Amino acid sequence: MVSEDYPDLSLMEHTNGLVSYAQFRDIANVTDMDSPYQTAGTSFSETATRSTAKRLRRTRQHLGSYRHDLLIAMRVVNNVEREMMRAEWENWLLDENTRCKRVQVMLRENRTNLPPSRKVKGVEQQVIDAKERERHGRMDELRRWQEEYCSSCKAEQEVINEGRKHLASG
Repeated sequence: MVSEDYPDLSLMEHTNGLVSYAQFRDIANVTDMDSPYQTAGTSFSETATRSTAKRLRRTRQHLGSYRHDLLIAMRVVNNVEREMMRAEWENWLLDENTRCKRVQVMLRENRTNLPPSRKVKGVEQQVIDAKERERHGRMDELRRWQEEYCSSCKAEQEVINEGRKHLASG
């Protein structure tokens, strides 16, 4: 249907313009959009009016078809984007899990490679103790991060893997 406010009304400020547009709107809306364009305007007696009605119908049907094709194309693009984002997420998650495994190995090695305690006196011992406490603090912080973040990454990877198993078997 052609809307009452479809044209630029600033161009049609006088009454004759509004009346003529109302007539045009009647021509445009007189037939069913789903009917063939050849049947458009058959109720009008003037040839020019019938021609206009047919031309409008044919053009609007073509535009409707283009609009439909664009909607389908947009759905395809959206699906491609969704799949691309999913694939990138899965790749990123694999990378994060690999990083977590490296951190876990590093933490394990750090526990087994603790330096032997040295017998040093005075200020030197205090400096060494301070450095060791700082190193242990950083390692504890890294362990907490590894436990929290990496367990989340691992759980998310397991969810993805389970989903793939269900797709493959079902």
